[in-house]
Amino acid sequence: MTVRTVYRTLAVVTGATSGIGLETARGLSRAGFDLVLACRNAAKAAATRAAIEAETPGAAIETLPLDLASLASIRSFAAELVSRHGAVDILVNNAGVFCDTRRRTADGMEMTIGVNFLGTYLLTRLALPLLLRAGRERRPARIVNVSSAAAAYGRIRRGADAFTRGPHGFRGYAASKLALVLFTLELAEELAGRGVTVNAVHPGDSATDIWSGESLLMKVVGPLMRRRLRSPADAARAVLRAATAGDLAGATGRFLDDTGELPMLPKYRDAALRGELMRLAAAAVGLPAAAR
Repeated sequence: MTVRTVYRTLAVVTGATSGIGLETARGLSRAGFDLVLACRNAAKAAATRAAIEAETPGAAIETLPLDLASLASIRSFAAELVSRHGAVDILVNNAGVFCDTRRRTADGMEMTIGVNFLGTYLLTRLALPLLLRAGRERRPARIVNVSSAAAAYGRIRRGADAFTRGPHGFRGYAASKLALVLFTLELAEELAGRGVTVNAVHPGDSATDIWSGESLLMKVVGPLMRRRLRSPADAARAVLRAATAGDLAGATGRFLDDTGELPMLPKYRDAALRGELMRLAAAAVGLPAAAR
């Protein structure tokens, strides 16, 4: 008699203690996925785990510390993930920041692009063997990069100081989200036919902590925006669609929203820009550049 191995599907969600990340984690748990909540704040992570377990009895949920503003933290998280799990079916790169004042990561990068892009880039690269294993052994794995329509307004700084002298505020945020779209398309081409799909998602503007800030402008605008915008649960629908929808099985290299997809602007398809950005990112995080 042949014994068939039954796999439990595993999803990793970054920034899962609030907002879109929390609602994405809840939705994935309801869909039957085991979860790894990758979070900076251990107390909030524990509370989130308890809340989801109460909502979804029998859910298998772990929390692991992850600070995308620290390359050392990312490497530690990835090493622990590899030691605990043989494969990952879904990676949702949700965690992100909006910095209305100039701040630096632990490694001296401008905080916005350092967290939203560079941290995500390194985490994804380190988790890729687990995603590829899932794609080989059970079913295609999915990487979902939470970007924004703001990418259309982004400009990528070139040169060795691309990540250390980049702008903050909306310009920095738009640049970081553009970088995520470029990374999505680059990785989708790299992984074509290897059992892992990669898509960017625009969840729509929602009432999350991203509207908090230290500047006078943000203190005025933030509360108004949080009252007017869609809820995190509504915004998470786009992320859950990219992560689980059957009609998107095999779809890769797209910029999705909750019902369809956004147009691919010429800047997103600029292979030279993408290639330069990937080389700069690999150098900044201490990885070899991927072969093109």
